[in-house]
Amino acid sequence: MVKKIVLLALFAGALVASFALAKHRGKALANTAINTPPTRAAQPAVTEKSEKPSALLENTATQNAYPQNPQRRIEQMLALMDENALKAFKGGWLHIHETIDFDIDVANNGVLPNGKAIPLHQINDIWYQINEDGKIVTTLTIMHTQDGDVVQVGRCKDGVSWNSATQTQEPCFPDTLHLDGGFQHEMKWQISKGAVVQQEGVITRPAAKSDAYQVVLTQHWSTPFYGDAYKKGITKAVEQALFDIQGGHLIEWQTTFHFEDGSERVYRRITWQVTAESPSSEAQEFLQATP
Repeated sequence: MVKKIVLLALFAGALVASFALAKHRGKALANTAINTPPTRAAQPAVTEKSEKPSALLENTATQNAYPQNPQRRIEQMLALMDENALKAFKGGWLHIHETIDFDIDVANNGVLPNGKAIPLHQINDIWYQINEDGKIVTTLTIMHTQDGDVVQVGRCKDGVSWNSATQTQEPCFPDTLHLDGGFQHEMKWQISKGAVVQQEGVITRPAAKSDAYQVVLTQHWSTPFYGDAYKKGITKAVEQALFDIQGGHLIEWQTTFHFEDGSERVYRRITWQVTAESPSSEAQEFLQATP
């Protein structure tokens, strides 16, 4: 019997792992457009603000248009990064190698209709075929366990989507490339629920020898709330996302919960590696498979 059915919405731009702060809810690969973990990467070092920010950040609209509105500044920055991503990847294949790690008090993120559990430690490989107009025309997402076993596959090809866990097919359509991992959508939702932008701006990454754009959101609750992810009440949440400015994509996204007893845990950590790369042999098999 299926214990939970949780459909992971695949939004065009990357396999989105978007989770509400007030309630733990896992996701499975959906069968609509296509979009959320790679080998655990070391967290980038954060130092003082870069003294030579990327040329992208010198854009007057970004720096001056919304001096008192951090949300609008973030939206503007992400839009400019979308433009960079399109320049880099249109007219070919894009590969996102993603890792997602959860630290919660339950064994998994739910059980799919095919009987497979959505693991707490995932390795997702996502491929997008992008045409010259910058539209995603083919997508493939493969969710693996840490041991390499396939949990589920989502595909959008020739106008038809398919999901291996549900064995369902539906129409799908070309979509615009966004490589923020669903962060902007989540940010808007959280701000509507009371979250605030604690920090946004350019940081230096000495190890990577490049600048990155960082956004930190925080939300506080005077009365602790409880969910099925933890046994203790949550009083604060912090979302920290880091983006590659020139590449126009997510690098890392971490969600930390603070509890009523003063302790804290990293609920979820996502890391991305993005390359211009054709589908692997495994991906080619799923692209050519008949549902």
